[in-house]
Amino acid sequence: MKRITLFTQKNCAHCKDAQQYMKMKSYPFRLVDVATPQGRKELSRTGARSVPVIKIGDSVLMGWNMTKFEKLLHEKRLITHNIDS
Repeated sequence: MKRITLFTQKNCAHCKDAQQYMKMKSYPFRLVDVATPQGRKELSRTGARSVPVIKIGDSVLMGWNMTKFEKLLHEKRLITHNIDS
């Protein structure tokens, strides 16, 4: 299964929104704090310079957009329900 990784930092409202949404939907994800040296290193590999960033497999979504996130999950076959209903 492709892993969902959420890159965040403290006091980021959009990061909290993304995290709460994933928890509400029971999507398993790994949280990476970019305030740590390891987190910054991982974030730099995505090409992003700000958060939130969501990585699923080899795809990267910069910023938080629920619709784009759900479409990416569907494309990666992590969810199978119809996203238009």
